[in-house]
Amino acid sequence: MSNYIFGKKQPPHKRWAVAWYNPFVLYRSIKEMLSTNDQIRNLDRREMYSPEFTLIQVAEDTRDGDFWWDFVSDTGDGGNATFTVAREMQKAFLTPKVCSDLKLKDPLPERFPTGELLVLGGDLAYPGASVEEYQYRLTEMWVAASSNPDMQSHRDTLKPSLVIPQNHDWFDNISTFTRYFIDTRPKQNELAFMSAETEPDITPLGTRKLQKQSYFAARLPNRWVILGFDFALVGDIDRQQFAAFFALFNSGKITPEDNLILLYPEPYWTRHLGDDARDGYPKRYQRLEALMLKLGCRIRMRLAGDIHHYARETAKADHQFQYDDMLITSGGGGAFLHPTHTKNVNTVKAMSLVDEDQAMTADLRERVRIGIATSDENTVRRYQDKTFYPRKRDSRALLLENVVSFFRSTAHIGKQLRACNTRAEHAKVFWGAVVQGNVMFSVLLGSLLMAAIMTESLWPGLIIVLMFLGICKESSNATAVIGGLAGGLLVIFVEYCLTNAPLLEGSEWWRIGISKTLVFLFCFILAGLFTGVLFSLFSLVGYLPNNAFSPLGYEGFKSFIRFRIDAEGNLHGYVWGTDDVPRYWIENPDAHQPVWIEKDKRKAEWQIKDIFILRK
Repeated sequence: MSNYIFGKKQPPHKRWAVAWYNPFVLYRSIKEMLSTNDQIRNLDRREMYSPEFTLIQVAEDTRDGDFWWDFVSDTGDGGNATFTVAREMQKAFLTPKVCSDLKLKDPLPERFPTGELLVLGGDLAYPGASVEEYQYRLTEMWVAASSNPDMQSHRDTLKPSLVIPQNHDWFDNISTFTRYFIDTRPKQNELAFMSAETEPDITPLGTRKLQKQSYFAARLPNRWVILGFDFALVGDIDRQQFAAFFALFNSGKITPEDNLILLYPEPYWTRHLGDDARDGYPKRYQRLEALMLKLGCRIRMRLAGDIHHYARETAKADHQFQYDDMLITSGGGGAFLHPTHTKNVNTVKAMSLVDEDQAMTADLRERVRIGIATSDENTVRRYQDKTFYPRKRDSRALLLENVVSFFRSTAHIGKQLRACNTRAEHAKVFWGAVVQGNVMFSVLLGSLLMAAIMTESLWPGLIIVLMFLGICKESSNATAVIGGLAGGLLVIFVEYCLTNAPLLEGSEWWRIGISKTLVFLFCFILAGLFTGVLFSLFSLVGYLPNNAFSPLGYEGFKSFIRFRIDAEGNLHGYVWGTDDVPRYWIENPDAHQPVWIEKDKRKAEWQIKDIFILRK
């Protein structure tokens, strides 16, 4: 953990976003991920939850009016973005304002009340899960943003929440997530003085816990059911989870008359068709989806966060599926922006239904696959109607900033420096921005290049090649090879420029010191610019959607979805987004809540960026 300062004296702009290319952050993330992976391999914590799995009744079965609920994901990163989203979501009502390029087909409600249910899609704190990270990056931002100073005073009327974890929530083997969002209390005798059944357990966000596992099944009004899955770090549900959901369908608690929303921890449909499952051994979630379709259930929406933008892809009703269904990625709750112009987003997704007669047992024969299909694959459904936020042109325009991203801090320290009164305060802010920023990646590369020159050893250059090869493997083996070759060319170019440079000559101590400083500065600047240009070019042609764009750490284009189920059973979705977020905050002089208000020319101009409807 960094030297965090908690409480009201630490406003959002001082809670800097995670610099993902900072070597210390990378080391911590890799260490925690490997540790958790090892634990899952030996004892999967998902199989330690209560085996009693029930269909949660969120509200009445039938409602004559509207039922509103909210979805947000990927929240706990930089304070500016997280606080801005949390404040907007917790307002009692939102007044509709529609962006200029959105055409309305139906009149909008006069106002949009906050949801009766909060659904969180995971990745609630970065870079890894811990009590401190959750408190610093999520809990304090959410509580401080509330307009209700007594948010936990009426415990019996608190709104409920349903939550699934993503990969970063698993970095402490889901310990903090379990403590905060899962009701793990044992069932007590109903005649006991204090009954666990009548005392709701409260999350740090001031909501009621409903679930006993890290996954859930919940019934909403007017024949809508939402199922939330937990993939841990293995990309699939576990055996107990599969059995729990299977029992709900097998017992008739979920029927073909229900409309299903499947909440996934990651949008598997942005990967190649089949999600790398092997022939004869499908993934369990693929088998579960096949079971749903075989029983005649209607999967109307597959919803996920994990990728930090908004994308909706729709397949229209046809002769085989008499209903529309959607693939929705909505991870704009506070984390750095992911691009919408890359191939994983823009390539048309397709569905295939597979029946493998060569599978060893009958339960492994059928699977549903959705993803990026090649031209020769047999598919039954295509998702061609697409909507993105940010728009592709806005996403691509950010690449120019990405060129210099390895010299920028994730903090916007201009006003913070002007607010300092002493040189020591200036130095502390500036040094913190350097040490906790992506500039340290340039320092690392520059040091390795300098070591290659000074020691005439192959190892520093080989490490650089392997680093670029690993980073660029995100999209394919081909991009990995290109990245590795680019790293090799960088090493060769630096050695060519500096091996016979006259500044390396001389034996005086001061000449040696100046020479080494100049060599380092040359390596440092060249390495940072080279990496920024290389990543920008990869992103420009549609590759490395995470690894090439994350150095930018862009805080803008935040979003969440406010859903409405009407009396007829139609599901309406309203995507609220803001292109920018404030970057400087002061204590609220007029009220106790929210704790801070912006004092910045940058404002959060919230608008409805997309509207959709799934009819019952």
